[in-house]
Amino acid sequence: MFNLILKLRKYKLISIILVIILYSCANIQPPSGGPKDEEPPFITEFYPPDKTLNYNKDFVEIEFSEWVNRNQVVQNVMVSPVSEVSYKWSGRTLRIIFEKEKRENATYLISLGTQYSDNAGNKPDSAFSMTFSTGNTIDSGRIEGFVYGTNAAGSFIYAYRLNDKNPDTLNPEITPAEYRTQIGNNGSFSLLALPDGDYRIMVVKTQFRDNLFHPKTDEFGTYWENVKVEDGKAKFVIMKLGKYPDYSPISLNSVSKVDSNKILLEFNKLVKVNRNETKSSLEILDSAKLTDLGIKYFYTDSIFSKRLIIVTDKIISDITTAKVIIEPLFLIDTFKNKNTEISGYFRLSNRNYGSPFEFNMIPIKDSTQNVDNTKELKFSLNKSFSLPDTNVLELTNSIGSKSKLNIIIDGNALIAELNEPLLPEEWYKLTINSSKIVSIDGEKLSDRSPVINFKTIDWKQFPKVSGKLLDSVGCSNNIIALQSSQNPYYFQTKLKYSGDWYINEVKPDKYSIEIYCDENDNGRYDYGIAFPYEFAEKFLITKQEIEVKPRWEVQNVLLFFKLP
Repeated sequence: MFNLILKLRKYKLISIILVIILYSCANIQPPSGGPKDEEPPFITEFYPPDKTLNYNKDFVEIEFSEWVNRNQVVQNVMVSPVSEVSYKWSGRTLRIIFEKEKRENATYLISLGTQYSDNAGNKPDSAFSMTFSTGNTIDSGRIEGFVYGTNAAGSFIYAYRLNDKNPDTLNPEITPAEYRTQIGNNGSFSLLALPDGDYRIMVVKTQFRDNLFHPKTDEFGTYWENVKVEDGKAKFVIMKLGKYPDYSPISLNSVSKVDSNKILLEFNKLVKVNRNETKSSLEILDSAKLTDLGIKYFYTDSIFSKRLIIVTDKIISDITTAKVIIEPLFLIDTFKNKNTEISGYFRLSNRNYGSPFEFNMIPIKDSTQNVDNTKELKFSLNKSFSLPDTNVLELTNSIGSKSKLNIIIDGNALIAELNEPLLPEEWYKLTINSSKIVSIDGEKLSDRSPVINFKTIDWKQFPKVSGKLLDSVGCSNNIIALQSSQNPYYFQTKLKYSGDWYINEVKPDKYSIEIYCDENDNGRYDYGIAFPYEFAEKFLITKQEIEVKPRWEVQNVLLFFKLP
């Protein structure tokens, strides 16, 4: 009996020891208890030493002061030039292994940002970097800069050295960046350990870490010229980050029969018919007989739409396959890209599609107040239309005085241009005579005579801002823009070269001032194009800030358009 008790105690002791061992192996962290850990992690040792020459091993090592979140560390490691690496941990030491042969006579930079933490959630106080060379010298070139944009923090700077490349074929969608760094929370960046040469620089906001640019999802910006690193030095670079335009080509996705003489074309993106094009630029053929079905008329269901409805001259009820030909320039997308020729055979599917003739956009809702001073009122309908009588809109103020309107039809848009300005702080009544708007199908609007009452804002309290621009850039289309940091207020004016400038009716607020060179004269800033590559437009966000107060003009704002 006594021996049995000893054996049971022995087995119990062994079990406890095994549990302790297994528990300690499964949780690689210090024991709990004691005061709260508020000490930030830091790097205690690294190998090879910084600025080592002729380094030929296939790994580097970084040792941390305490246990850290391993996944976060790995996600924040950057190797430049960008290399294929793997990671191996041993306690608090990270080994970074180069999977392929390193470049000859090249300087490598290993950097680690601050977006990782220890097991208590403490983040490091500063970033870390180390360099080594596979040759006899350390490259010390650097490009420093700043990125403007609400989403700039966490974005990546991509750099491509152009000296050994054909810049015309460099496509960042398929060619990984050679050099990369991440932007700090304050928008600044530094590309380090660069060899002398010419560089193409861009900023990319991406959720991927493949050193590529993804035009459908990523934000983008680039510099207005290539950057030269000479004797290790380069100019200071500023860029803006913004939404990348959809430059993908317009394509036809499907063709459907709606009824016996109506076909629905559906495209890959929002388009509208170029106002200069006619139905002669569009063909629908019976693919079996190769006979032209003829185009009676066509329309989209809004100003920009993915759908184009075509009414044919001939009956199409027995046709199963059609050939569609859309000549170049017939369609235009929201970024003003025009289509190349679209031609192909499509199997016709049956599709129920239709809706009553109606407005799908009215510029002002009834009873709206604080309406800004405007020069036009723009409506949108779901079909093309005609106006047998242009006396379709009537705008009167509170005492019954009528405003003179110039009526314009642009596809699905009905535009009323005001020949005289609205009055401030005044009630207006806009009456729409719907019976005089007839769709291309001959329908009349279901809502016969909608009435919209609105009140304008008192823009007499909005003062004028004026000054003088001294331009050292030599731009022929300068845009001066006032941007509020707290509200969505944005005002701009255009100026040829240097000279006096002014902006009327600026809402009271505090504004930063931006100047940019509108080289393509489209009235907005262009961030550049990734491929085929185009530089961004030159810009400067000044250090000046102005405060606009009600009824007080801001004068003599002196601006210098001088690039860094």
